[in-house]
Amino acid sequence: MNGKEIEKMFSLSDLRETKVYQEALEEGKEEVKKKKLDKSP
Repeated sequence: MNGKEIEKMFSLSDLRETKVYQEALEEGKEEVKKKKLDKSP
């Protein structure tokens, strides 16, 4: 499947409402916070 075919199946907003997307987003935010804290003096 290519990106266009996937877009036809799901709109981006539908993807953003999924639990998997939400969890991945939160994990990403936590990683950024940890990295910022590690770099602070």
